[in-house]
Amino acid sequence: MAIPGLKPTFAVRSKVRVGEKRKTASGKEIPASTDYFIGEGIEGQPKELLIYFPFQQAEDNFSTGLEWWRGKQLTCYSKGEGDPPLAYRVKDMVGDAEVRGEPMGRDRVPVTCPVRDCEFLKDKSCKPMGRLQFWIDGLDRRAGVFQLDTKAWNSIENIEATLSQYPDLRGIPFKLSVSFTQRGTSRFPELYLEESVEINNDADVAVADALVQLRKAVDEDTDGVARERLADLLDLTVAGWRERPEVIDRIKELGVMEASRKTLDRYGV
Repeated sequence: MAIPGLKPTFAVRSKVRVGEKRKTASGKEIPASTDYFIGEGIEGQPKELLIYFPFQQAEDNFSTGLEWWRGKQLTCYSKGEGDPPLAYRVKDMVGDAEVRGEPMGRDRVPVTCPVRDCEFLKDKSCKPMGRLQFWIDGLDRRAGVFQLDTKAWNSIENIEATLSQYPDLRGIPFKLSVSFTQRGTSRFPELYLEESVEINNDADVAVADALVQLRKAVDEDTDGVARERLADLLDLTVAGWRERPEVIDRIKELGVMEASRKTLDRYGV
């Protein structure tokens, strides 16, 4: 029997990146974004990776927060806990921040995090950070997990939106993809995550057919039919969902049509 609350840890075998260093005509190395993934064991320049997650909960696979680094020192960070949220800042940079508790150790103090109103976030000293850990299909899991770090708001929000829909992420194949996004004069890579649907057997065919029927019901804006089609799909894809309060409550919270749309979006249908 496992120790209550025990969570396994996995070594990070390699960082996955969407950027590389390139040389200018003068021989100087400069960072450059890419619309493909780079990392140990990743061949070619794939724009998509088939991945699996090691942990059940979203926050264990994708840790996010705000981080302010000065050189190698993590000057301040927030994980969003508390109301209003707390940040943990080194003593010599507390300034006028509201202190919210006793010092932590010798050098860090809990303060109120102003989030988007923070002067350091506005001047980009503090930045969002998301760290996604996963296995890549076809590569030995015993060597450890891969980790992809992103400081892009849009990528973090895209990944969070997908992960938040699953009560248990283990064993589900996901497609992690990257493409360039153009905003004004800025061009940057944006990450997307969606469940991967492959047609390999009769069960896959049944799921694909259920998705088509649900798509038709939603497009025709037929609530009663969508309710039946959504139930048909869940019968095939979410074991025991009718006895799982968290699934029922989520459908009630969203409403049948919105829950159906989100499910279709998750499958890319």
